[in-house]
Amino acid sequence: MIIGVTGRIASGKSVVTKFFTELGSVAINADEIGKEVLQLQPDLNNEIRDHFGKEMYDESGLDRHKLGDHVFNHPEELKHLNKIIHPPLLKELESRILSTKRIFRNIVVEAALLLDWNIGHYFDVIILVTTEKKNQIQRLMEKHGFSYEQAESRVEAQSLLKENHPDIDFTVTNNSTESDLKIEVYRVWKEIWEKEEGQAV
Repeated sequence: MIIGVTGRIASGKSVVTKFFTELGSVAINADEIGKEVLQLQPDLNNEIRDHFGKEMYDESGLDRHKLGDHVFNHPEELKHLNKIIHPPLLKELESRILSTKRIFRNIVVEAALLLDWNIGHYFDVIILVTTEKKNQIQRLMEKHGFSYEQAESRVEAQSLLKENHPDIDFTVTNNSTESDLKIEVYRVWKEIWEKEEGQAV
């Protein structure tokens, strides 16, 4: 069983993914793979530095917050960044899914842009995590220390995510407590396996 977890920034995808790991799934995080790809492929950093400028780097490497402030306020620049990073990220993500499924029965893949990448064929179930905009902004400010404006620009950059996408099997709403979210995730898990067992009969 391969489950995809998607949703806008700060919607609660990572918490939902954590609950699925508690239920025995192995997690794959697309954002973490993106970071690994940048570390392992120097040519990508050269492309980013050439286009966005050396000021996006400090002594420790790429300043993701500074680059984020720039691209999330300039949609065309965000598209250009995605053109650089997404092809190698997707290649590694697909490789990771295929290698992991050979070993583990249940996998959960967390990816904010899963529905944009046309990789739905890898998943048995796709779950969309939703929340109110005010919650996204508050979580970004608390977790990353963003100003209200920085948090809002990141939220607005993903405002076009289609919540009625035909590939979505379940929608989980995260507007309450973590305990309530856990109950909802466990309910979805139970429904997934009831449906799976029904098809196997």
